[in-house]
Amino acid sequence: MYKISDRWGKHSVNRIAIVGFRAVGKTTVGEVLAGLIGWNFADMDRILTERFGMSISEWVSLHGWESFRRKESELLQELSNLSRIVVATGGGIIERKLNVSLLEEKFYVVWLKADIKTVKKRIRSDKGSALNRPPLHGRDSISEVHYLLQKRAPLYQKVSNLTIFVENYLPSQIARIIDEKLQDTLNVPPV
Repeated sequence: MYKISDRWGKHSVNRIAIVGFRAVGKTTVGEVLAGLIGWNFADMDRILTERFGMSISEWVSLHGWESFRRKESELLQELSNLSRIVVATGGGIIERKLNVSLLEEKFYVVWLKADIKTVKKRIRSDKGSALNRPPLHGRDSISEVHYLLQKRAPLYQKVSNLTIFVENYLPSQIARIIDEKLQDTLNVPPV
């Protein structure tokens, strides 16, 4: 199931951001979508990890969440100046008003939405989850899911142009749905 917001109308799209909670498949779908439409792909967490020379968990431990969020915002600003790019954001990108504004103004935003049960299952099965997705409030990742999903859901909804419930589709199917919706509702520059 999916739903579309008409916030963009009939505008040209040169940037797509994929938002959503941890472990919903932003990177996988983003890579598939970028390959499908012939655009570049950027995974914000991967880029930040490379720039830091350490994991996000290590960075946060040394410099704190505010420092991480600032670097994340700087990277989003940088990516917003590029064209023909699909960006997989971090799950908390929408927690800063600056990022919300930038996403709304410069990106066609796809929210990959999952229920709590699905998110918990995926986090538990992801061996790298603790390293790549550190807890935000001193709790383990699983205990944070309820709190953060409730906090972030209205923000994801506010910023998104298209919402796709991931439980119903494979990543390749999600990428095709996004491509079809863009072709149907927007002027997407051809490859």
